[in-house]
Amino acid sequence: AKKMVAHILLNFPHFTRGTFLLQREVADILMAEPKTRDYSPITVITRIRGRVRKIRDVLPASFYPEPRVVSSLVLFEMGKSPPSSLFYTFLRLAFSSRRKNLRNNLKPVIKSLPEWFPSKKRAEEIYPEEFLEIFYRLKNEGFLSAISET
Repeated sequence: AKKMVAHILLNFPHFTRGTFLLQREVADILMAEPKTRDYSPITVITRIRGRVRKIRDVLPASFYPEPRVVSSLVLFEMGKSPPSSLFYTFLRLAFSSRRKNLRNNLKPVIKSLPEWFPSKKRAEEIYPEEFLEIFYRLKNEGFLSAISET
């Protein structure tokens, strides 16, 4: 479900509002706050595009056959255009090892980083707007040429 949501958020700029029924764990990831275990690249993309809120949980007994998970009905309200898929690739690299700081996660593709780079922070400590700023500064200064869009 996370891949489907990421695909919609990144590839459909005219997507402005929608309701999805997702596993509760996925809904929690989409709505996670920075500095929490569930905060991830898809959380950052979701917050950059707009906002998401849980309407309600749907219990397994609501379905036949009953799934083994609780579902959540989630409302997406998107107001901004999607960032590039290169940004999502950058985010996936930034979050690749949660216990490492940002510099160490990006080291395989960016050998040297500028002085202003927040090298001691971990990805889960960086807010979505800050990620966008870091990404565009690195891109404009030519540091992201080794990263390819996937």
